[in-house]
Amino acid sequence: MDNKNINTEKNGGRFPSSPVCRATGNVCYPIPRPSSSLSESVTQNSGNLTSAGPELVQSLAKEIKELEGQLAEVENQIEELRQDGLEESELAVHIEKLHEYNDIKDTAQMILGHIATLQGVRARDLYPQYGLELDD
Repeated sequence: MDNKNINTEKNGGRFPSSPVCRATGNVCYPIPRPSSSLSESVTQNSGNLTSAGPELVQSLAKEIKELEGQLAEVENQIEELRQDGLEESELAVHIEKLHEYNDIKDTAQMILGHIATLQGVRARDLYPQYGLELDD
C-alpha cells in the first residue's frame, strides 16, 4: 500500500485515494482556500439564487464574512505559534502522549474500581489513600 494514499482496493474502490497524514495515519483533507472572498462571491452570484429571498442571501453573506473572520483569526494564531518555534510535527507527538496518558489513566481507574469493589467502598474513597485528587 502506498504510504501517501489510501489504496482504493482497500475501500472497495468506492472512494478515490486520499492523502494520509504521516504523523497520525489518518486521512487528511486539505482545507480549500478560496481565490476570492466567499461573501463577495455570494453577493455577486445572488442572482443565481432566484428561489431564495434577499434576506437569505444577506444572512448567508454575513455568516460567510463572520466565518472568514474566524478563519483569519485562527490562521493568525497558527502563525504566532510558528513564530514562537512550534511546529505542526510536534503536535502529533503531543497527541500521541495525550492518548498514552489517557490509556494509563483509564487503566488506573479500572484498577481503583476493582480495589473499591473488593473493599466494599466507593472508588472516590480510595483517592486520598493513594494520594490522588478527585479532579485529576
